[in-house]
Amino acid sequence: MNDLFTPHPENKEKDAAQRIKEEAERIELERGKKPKVPENIFSRPIDVTQSEEARRSRFRTVVIEALLFGAFLTAITAIYSFTGIDLKLNPESENKSPSIVFFITEFVVFSGLVGVGDYFLTEKRVNEYNQKMAGVSFNLDDEIKKALEEQEADGISKEDAAALNNSNGEEKPVPKEIPLTIKDVSESKSLTDKAFEAYDNETLAGKIKTCKGVILDSVGFETVILNVSEFSVPEEYAKNAVGIKLFDEVKKAAMAEGLGAIVVSSEANQKYGLCLSDSSKYGIKSAVPTCICEVYPGALMGVNGQLQ
Repeated sequence: MNDLFTPHPENKEKDAAQRIKEEAERIELERGKKPKVPENIFSRPIDVTQSEEARRSRFRTVVIEALLFGAFLTAITAIYSFTGIDLKLNPESENKSPSIVFFITEFVVFSGLVGVGDYFLTEKRVNEYNQKMAGVSFNLDDEIKKALEEQEADGISKEDAAALNNSNGEEKPVPKEIPLTIKDVSESKSLTDKAFEAYDNETLAGKIKTCKGVILDSVGFETVILNVSEFSVPEEYAKNAVGIKLFDEVKKAAMAEGLGAIVVSSEANQKYGLCLSDSSKYGIKSAVPTCICEVYPGALMGVNGQLQ
């Protein structure tokens, strides 16, 4: 009998299953197929080519454009032939109108040339643009979800994938989610004087306050924004995204009041992981290092000057 199925004296079922698995892996390796392993989603290339749906939609548009262009050229030829324009231009020429086969051939040839050329030229241009914009326009959450779905389809559990990422040192353990209560403790109804506190049950887990900030341009025009004047999160809560949650409440308040931006110190930006851009990137100068956040896209378009 094949020793592959020889019972083990201690654990027959476990031994047989394990040995069958090892034999299957050995056969796959001999055939040149490596066993499937979890993929590190943080090193996974992002697909910037067009989706199949977008490609089909563009293909339909190209076909319509090609047919219209072919019909246009064929119509011009027909008008030129049947109206006798060629005779008026050259009276001595013989009046010979092309056959219907000629017009059909002309329509097919020109439509095909235009359609094929437009398709491949546009394909290249669209993909080059997507490549250029990669890393700016893609949604990281969607990419992670897509990678996990592909791994799951390959029979790889999310736990195995997370274990691999962790072993590579590219994924840090996610802090335990703390159920927080955010309270609005603003003392006035001012547009700019806001205050919020975060509580873990009855324990204060962080607080943030804002005051009026002004961007003064070269001609004396003022743009009012929110300036974070106080921002503190105890060290034991700093790793649980408490700072980000408090800052999100400030963004909601700014949006409600119609204010376009929030400025915060560069120190707080780094300490609480807000990932904001330096104010200088928006053409805004300040006496101390600061970072700024647009409450909505384009809020600071055309705004520059000195932060007061």
